[in-house]
Amino acid sequence: CSSDLSGITSTAWSSNDTKIACGDESRKVVVRSSRTGEVVGHTVEHYEGSVRLMQGSPGVKWIASWGHGPSERVLIWNWETGATICPTERASVSCLEWSDDGRHIAYGEMRGLTIWNFETGQITEEKVYEDLDHIAWSQDGMRVATLSTSKLRISKVTNQGIVCEKKYDDWGVARSELPQLVATQGGQL
Repeated sequence: CSSDLSGITSTAWSSNDTKIACGDESRKVVVRSSRTGEVVGHTVEHYEGSVRLMQGSPGVKWIASWGHGPSERVLIWNWETGATICPTERASVSCLEWSDDGRHIAYGEMRGLTIWNFETGQITEEKVYEDLDHIAWSQDGMRVATLSTSKLRISKVTNQGIVCEKKYDDWGVARSELPQLVATQGGQL
């Protein structure tokens, strides 16, 4: 992402693999061509702190990032224009994931799961009172699986909220297995 990689703290690919974003300790995110390494698009700065998590949306246009520091906000911004949207107040985020259709972004924080509807701006929260380690969406964007320590939750996402359909304690599932699990048999084990 730059000739000096010592300050890079997070990276994310665009969904078509043509760009890569690199976040650093100085709170900047630089977007480069994955083929040439040249800077493309705009450099974006987080409010404070280093950039720790990033993920590109399925539609190539947007990227979500989270900066660790006093303000700790999820920031969603356009790869091309640099236009930013900040859907949240302060949040200590441990993971984030776009739905396959690009309409929602889910992120785990200390108090539970937050889902932001990118089209309507509606924020929905599920209080699980545990740190979430990983999130996976079903392909239709109707269900989300969350993993925390040894607990697996499969929840349905509606316009009215998030409804837990299944909860499994002491479930040993690898992060890489979550997308397949939530896509099969309606999340039924």
